[in-house]
Amino acid sequence: MEPGKNLKSRHPIKVILICTALFSLLLTACSSGGTTTSSASNSTTTPKRGGTIKYATVGDPPSLDMMETTADLTQSITTNIYEGLFTIDSKYAPQLELAQSYQVQNNGLTWTIHLRQGVLFQNGQEMTSADVLASLDRWGKLSDYGQRLFADMKGNILAPDKYTIVLQLKSPMPIIPVLLAVPQQQAAIYPKSVIDAAGNGPIKQYIGTGPYKFVSWKAGQAITLARFDQYKARSEPADGMAGKRTAYADQVQFIPVPEEQQRVQGVETGLYNFADDLSPDLYSTVKAAPNSDPVVVKPWEYPVVVFNKKEGLFSSLKMRQAVQAVANYQPMLESAAGNSAFYRLDPSLYFKETKWWSDAGQALYNQNNPTKAKQLLQEAGYHGQTVRILATQQYSWSYNVLVVLKSQLQAIGMKVSIDVMDWATLTQVRQQPGAWDIFATAETVEPDPAILADWSANWPGWWVNAQKESLLNQMASESDYTKRMALETQFQQLWYNDVPMLKVGDIFLLAMKSKNLQGPGLTSTWPYMFNNWVSS
Repeated sequence: MEPGKNLKSRHPIKVILICTALFSLLLTACSSGGTTTSSASNSTTTPKRGGTIKYATVGDPPSLDMMETTADLTQSITTNIYEGLFTIDSKYAPQLELAQSYQVQNNGLTWTIHLRQGVLFQNGQEMTSADVLASLDRWGKLSDYGQRLFADMKGNILAPDKYTIVLQLKSPMPIIPVLLAVPQQQAAIYPKSVIDAAGNGPIKQYIGTGPYKFVSWKAGQAITLARFDQYKARSEPADGMAGKRTAYADQVQFIPVPEEQQRVQGVETGLYNFADDLSPDLYSTVKAAPNSDPVVVKPWEYPVVVFNKKEGLFSSLKMRQAVQAVANYQPMLESAAGNSAFYRLDPSLYFKETKWWSDAGQALYNQNNPTKAKQLLQEAGYHGQTVRILATQQYSWSYNVLVVLKSQLQAIGMKVSIDVMDWATLTQVRQQPGAWDIFATAETVEPDPAILADWSANWPGWWVNAQKESLLNQMASESDYTKRMALETQFQQLWYNDVPMLKVGDIFLLAMKSKNLQGPGLTSTWPYMFNNWVSS
């Protein structure tokens, strides 16, 4: 996921439980040690039913159609409304959600998913395989993850009965539960009637199977959800977004408050219960506030500087290596995150909190070597062409990273211009290979190294590399963790050698909550409001 995915436009089944050997292998492969932390003291309050949770957001979401956008804000709201066949637990591993069980046969080419029975949509209709077929078909067209799955499908998904679907593959794909569980553009299950009514357009009726149902959306004022009293929860203990989901609050309101200081003051005065996406510079202020607690979400994301490898200066590997050689990430991170508690230097494409961390390529990370960079520029034949950087001030950390990079490039004799625009415009301009050389975005936690859309040859930056494709395909078809980790290490070394982009370092998220708001969803990498409650 990328930063604009914070407001972007950023990525099944009966192992009759004695046959969960494959599922266990997959969970081992996909699980990680990642955690999110809160500076607030742990609460011993017993969960309480009732009241309203008021969540101050950075603005209105671009959509409430979960499949349509990867925006974090859309996900934070809709994950309370919709559910998928699988979801993600606290260790980023896929777990059953609307799927009751699954089995894998025919050497991994046939996946049979058995659905939970008696699950109701918020319009009172029971969820059946017809709804799942319609939802997955739509998801396969809209989502990068869906396109990845459907590219390996042999024919259409089958529905042999009311509570079963069957996927037939061209080649083994053990990452299917991960693809179906990813929160951004999740393979959410909608009623078939809603999908049919939408046709080729966006969803207009926000109906799912989740613990909260949609009530109203008053643009610029609030999106209101209410408890779905007929919700059928799973019986397993809650673990991240997996297991039992409980709607303790009567209502949840998502209130757009674009001004950061207003969000902070609103939580402190009791107007709101929760606010996120706060500048780390406010940490001391939030920490000192008597009526609220700071929340530090770790891991969160890491900024990347993306090169246009299709056209222009950085289609040259030596030019990319020159920027890699001169880059000094410490001042970039200081400029992006301010407080040292909110960033760290680290070369890995996967956070230290996950099982995918690797130091492969470390020698090429944070080199801060102007002499080497100048030599590479000379070898590349650079003679004063302007490096065109796209930037947005809507995400200040992104802009700040690029301003520091500009000064470092100018120090070795490069000519640099920064074109500042809003994020929506930037995402359009970056689709034009002839219009830019560099832009910045960010990657966030992904549950599996084989699924990140930003490694695609079609994603802006256009990283075309046969070895990359081979490694990704091997990771997608391998279920053994040790072998997958070896492949991921090879991939990361290739990433540093070929320089499709630069990883700057890890940055963490500051949020805040009122002291009377409790629950695990507040410190999640993907915040959710079920299983949270207002204590008084």
